[in-house]
Amino acid sequence: MPWLEARVLSYNSARMAITPAAAQAEALARLKALPGSLASRERFTDAICQLSNAKTASFDGVPRSSFALLAAAIAQQVRGPLLVITPHPSQAEDLATDFRMFSEIPTATFPAMESLEGATGSGNVGLIREEAVGSRLRILKRLAVALSSAATSENQSDSPWSSRGTPRVFFTSISALLQPVPARAEIFHPDCHR
Repeated sequence: MPWLEARVLSYNSARMAITPAAAQAEALARLKALPGSLASRERFTDAICQLSNAKTASFDGVPRSSFALLAAAIAQQVRGPLLVITPHPSQAEDLATDFRMFSEIPTATFPAMESLEGATGSGNVGLIREEAVGSRLRILKRLAVALSSAATSENQSDSPWSSRGTPRVFFTSISALLQPVPARAEIFHPDCHR
């Protein structure tokens, strides 16, 4: 079959011309296009309508490997911030990393204030805790500023969520949400409340 051999040869020669960087760019472009493919699914659009009307939506039976894809698809469809909650703190970081494969929407991870197992007495526990506290305060402040801006914004194009640098998707764990945070006034004026 000479025509088959010619096809294979031309495929192989074309394939050899693709550089690793070009192949990686093409693969990333395909990954970023995946969330849009969920938009046409009926149950997905029903859930987006629920979320758009300030209600909750539940996605049952989603394999763990598809969480980031689902979060990216939801983030593309809804306006304003999206909070993604995981059972464990390490899962929030992993999910945020995976999310960035599917979307360029800015993200932030709201960490739990936890220390490393067995690190007691090592001198590092305080540093880990201070880093988590600082990160939590920075995220809370950015979120409060964005929410204040969104409340005063007349149209969607002025929304802080349309800005490239403002995180719009927040990843966190149940334990991080259950930990106390300072009052809004303390975030903006910490010296006035001591």
